[in-house]
Amino acid sequence: MSVVVPGRNILFEKSERIATITLFDPVNRNPISGSEIVDEPVSAIESVNRDRDISVLVLTGNSAAFSSGGDIKAMRERAGIFGGSPLLVEQGYQHGI
Repeated sequence: MSVVVPGRNILFEKSERIATITLFDPVNRNPISGSEIVDEPVSAIESVNRDRDISVLVLTGNSAAFSSGGDIKAMRERAGIFGGSPLLVEQGYQHGI
């Protein structure tokens, strides 16, 4: 049986004992930064950890790049978790990526 759960930033699929999380923001090269983007894969991974029927988890991206890492545009604009004082930026990196 195959189960597909679309999210805003990811696609979560489960087929037999294999789960796949696909990062789904090809325009921005699948960044992984900021709570609005990080929360979905974290929630999916927690779900996989609770499911004893899953043996394998595949994490992939849906574009030419797996992931750009942090949101490059936000870094350039010093916005979101990449803005503020040096201390706030450090905390953003520690807790937002």
